[in-house]
Amino acid sequence: MKNYIVRHLVTIGITSLVLASTTVVFAGYKPPRGQRPPSTRTTTTGGRGGCETNGEASFKLLAPQKHVGQTASIRPTFAWFVPDSKPLPMEFRLYKYNAQGEPQLQRQFQMQSKYGIMTLALSKNKPGLEVGNRYLWQVAILCDPNQAANDLVAMAEIDVVKMPTQVLFVRNTRANVDVLAEAGLWYDALGEALRRGQKDAVLELMNNLATLETPKTAQPQ
Repeated sequence: MKNYIVRHLVTIGITSLVLASTTVVFAGYKPPRGQRPPSTRTTTTGGRGGCETNGEASFKLLAPQKHVGQTASIRPTFAWFVPDSKPLPMEFRLYKYNAQGEPQLQRQFQMQSKYGIMTLALSKNKPGLEVGNRYLWQVAILCDPNQAANDLVAMAEIDVVKMPTQVLFVRNTRANVDVLAEAGLWYDALGEALRRGQKDAVLELMNNLATLETPKTAQPQ
């Protein structure tokens, strides 16, 4: 499914550069070691295929689904892809897992959907996330105000960790994206690339994730 998103990112002009022509080779995203698998809550849901033009197969969070992505920021950037140009009401929800492993609602924001990549960063005026905790975040497209069961809801989990000691930033901001990606900090690497408008880095990260999360086909004997 990430391959689907990658193709659409190219279609809407998310990159104006040809990755194959670059003379610098970057390490790319490497999932964190000792990763814990996500819960069964991380899936995309929608009654009867969701909205008329927004289907489950195309509305996706730009985040790992096969493992839990990490951040070393208490105010990470959350990003998702909306494939349809028709604006619809949308909600962002952030939950924190309690000691019993149950998600507790922390934040909720209303907005309008917009074609392409949408992002949200937590406000500096309110407390950030807590290091050592796992959170669940959701984005819901409200297809029909009178039929909540038809809402499209995509979700993913995120672990907040300490910044690894081996992460050393340099002046080259493109290199910093790669440093974060190699350290397993998906949300920080993607957030840095999006904030800096580094379209080639965004596409490269999505390609990395698509490769990691696409099931490998068995080789014929």
